Amino acid sequence: MDMRRRIAIIYDFDLTLIPKNIQEYGFIDSLNMSPDEFW
Repeated sequence: MDMRRRIAIIYDFDLTLIPKNIQEYGFIDSLNMSPDEFW
């Protein structure tokens, strides 16, 4: 049996799953910035 671990990176590039960019859900807030300042 293959014991290597697999990972997946999922990103909603075309905004079909959420209405805003993924970074606007916690990451940008953790930097104490607004989305406009970040982008």
